[in-house]
Amino acid sequence: MEEKFIEVIKEYIDLIDNCEDRKVPEFFFQCSILLPQILYLGQLLPFPDWWDDEDDEDYEDEGKEVGDTSRKQKMKKWNELEIKLEKFLGDKYQYRFILEPFNKDDDISTFRIPYDLAEIYLDVNEPLEHYSDDRNKSLFEWKLGVHAHTGWHINGVLAPIYWYLMENDEEIGW
Repeated sequence: MEEKFIEVIKEYIDLIDNCEDRKVPEFFFQCSILLPQILYLGQLLPFPDWWDDEDDEDYEDEGKEVGDTSRKQKMKKWNELEIKLEKFLGDKYQYRFILEPFNKDDDISTFRIPYDLAEIYLDVNEPLEHYSDDRNKSLFEWKLGVHAHTGWHINGVLAPIYWYLMENDEEIGW
């Protein structure tokens, strides 16, 4: 399962890196295939016993040593991805979403597809970059991400992608 998950996230990373090589309908169609697989396969990953009190301190220290540079680099990469995807998608990038679907008082919020796709990209790519050095840390980050941050972005962005595909089915050849 782990190898298949890595294969799928590499396909997703390549899709985002090379989005300009496709038309928007084809890009969304590929997203509609890859994102559910990331969610599904990520749920099936083993949850390693990676985190303990000592690791927590080491992890915080690691962030402090390179944190400013790493955070700046991550934010720069995220910003570049979001701008690239906004340009690529044109006006097809905002959508409305209810954050807490079981809360009848929750307001409808506006989100951006490029924001979600860039977040997913970084969430799966970062652990991949250190996978060969620390497999358990990568598995932990992927598993935790799918259960929380990454999973939230995938679930949120799939609805507007499917809506777009349904409304533009002739462009896809359905």
